Amino acid sequence: MHLHCLAGLGGRPRSFFQVIVLEPGVSFDIGVGINLRRRARRALHDVEKIHFDAARRLLSPGLSGRRIQLPHGIEIAREGASLIVRERPLASPISRPVSIVPGEGRWPLPGWGLVMRVQGIDFGGASAAADDRRAVVARLRFPLTVRPRRPGDRLRPFGMSGTRRLGRIMIDRKVPLSRRDTIPVVEDRGGILWVPGVVAAERTRVRTDAATAFEILIEPGR
Repeated sequence: MHLHCLAGLGGRPRSFFQVIVLEPGVSFDIGVGINLRRRARRALHDVEKIHFDAARRLLSPGLSGRRIQLPHGIEIAREGASLIVRERPLASPISRPVSIVPGEGRWPLPGWGLVMRVQGIDFGGASAAADDRRAVVARLRFPLTVRPRRPGDRLRPFGMSGTRRLGRIMIDRKVPLSRRDTIPVVEDRGGILWVPGVVAAERTRVRTDAATAFEILIEPGR
């Protein structure tokens, strides 16, 4: 089946409602013909195969009244020969503010319950593998910014030749959807450096013969 947009009806400023008529065709795409608002566009960044499969099943005969839930409060419902795409009210998320780390030192990250330590270290071939608490970086372009993820975030993952979307990396590494907005993104003036426990950027690589590097530590706040 193919999705064709019949109408997009404006609702409250923070909601949308759209009707899609099912017509004969050959493919299914959640995004085709849908004039998505910001939250709906973000939902598509987190759509996984399970969501696409469930949406395809809505095209089968006799499923009027069935509905599926997409990330970020987006719902698709089958009503007769149409699909209804709408937003469901969401509870207000916990605010994760942007924090600025101007240089080396110990810096609290308000709203995250964390503390960041940044310091130069004698490297000498020590382990540079990033994990959920520590990253070793060849160079930094201060200030650092610690923030939640954003739609469109991209980086070149460590050991790879091209850039990838952060949302796709989180899906591939099976980061639960409920956690994806709670993991800090650490960037400097050159872009994303490290997403603790998820991915480090290739440009953090420290050469084995390097004498010095920067160490970034994230610890629970006290």
